[in-house]
Amino acid sequence: MDPNPSTGLLKLTPEHTFAMERTVLGNLLQRAMLGSGLTPSQIAIQARIPTSTLSAVMSGNKIPRKETLESIVEACEAVPTLRFDIRYSWERLRDLQLRSEQPRETESPETENPDPLTPHAGAVHEGTTFQEKDSLHRLREDAFGYGLKPDPLTATTKEELLELMRDFQIWAGEPSYREIAINAGRTVGASTLCEALDVNKPARLPSLKVVTAFIHGCGGSEEDLTHWTTSWRRIRMGRTQSNITRLPGAARRHAG
Repeated sequence: MDPNPSTGLLKLTPEHTFAMERTVLGNLLQRAMLGSGLTPSQIAIQARIPTSTLSAVMSGNKIPRKETLESIVEACEAVPTLRFDIRYSWERLRDLQLRSEQPRETESPETENPDPLTPHAGAVHEGTTFQEKDSLHRLREDAFGYGLKPDPLTATTKEELLELMRDFQIWAGEPSYREIAINAGRTVGASTLCEALDVNKPARLPSLKVVTAFIHGCGGSEEDLTHWTTSWRRIRMGRTQSNITRLPGAARRHAG
């Protein structure tokens, strides 16, 4: 830590901030393990990861991938509030790394193991031009004959819409909530997105602002935004496919 000459207080460097957040995540996971009543070996077996990996994650020496983190949390059967704290801490680490606050040389121990924390390919760093952002966010469509992109217009309930949003995040390459918030211009916060899509909380229809920011942050096109907006309006207004009147022009466009 470097002292601030104007105040005399210690100034946290990016490296210290990153290290502290890793310790926070490790402590939260240790709390989850203690609450489960299971041994590290039992958790590792249920999470299907090596015991050495679990030990490194719990001690804060290694940052797990998202799927590894979720496996550990599920194995521990952590309570919803603790799950949220764990995910938020992990998202915070992703954000710190995206901002390049952790120099590459301090990450060398991490780059050699098979389970590193790597930024999403569509992540945008500060200083990226608009043209570069547009190129980074643009998603490739599926190969011909493979319609894997989730269709929001098939949703008829808020539960179905939320499930399709989670599927869209996967289809987009699983960007973190922090990355989505950054890509969407921070119109909504990462914690808001995390809470809206938390499978452990009662389903609530997110605001149109949240849905729009989420799809945009995942790299969705203008056409995607139109479809998701239409789906949200239909669910919010309590409309069904049978009582929606389509304009003749729109019908002809879809038919063509």
